[in-house]
Amino acid sequence: MHHDFVSWDIIVGKDSKPIFLEANFKGAVWLYQLATERPLFGDLTEEILQHIGSEIDSRRSSRTKVIKEEEKRKQELSRLRRKVRKLRRKNKQLRTKLNESND
Repeated sequence: MHHDFVSWDIIVGKDSKPIFLEANFKGAVWLYQLATERPLFGDLTEEILQHIGSEIDSRRSSRTKVIKEEEKRKQELSRLRRKVRKLRRKNKQLRTKLNESND
């Protein structure tokens, strides 16, 4: 039987944006929501969304700390990538000089 329903597994990323993990075409979630005619979290939906929003906004939040740490890692990775490119250029120059001196 086909009902044109899909159940999405969505997670919240470190940047507080939704990430669509997968689509489920079978399972009890959609059936529950269809039968009860309400969101999965029911009356708690708004409270859950507010809690997550305030946790993201809070400077003391573990999520905020993780986001800041991730940003620091990204910056460090960018810095190291630039350094690698510079070292590769220098290495290429040195090999060229070595080859010229051996000729």
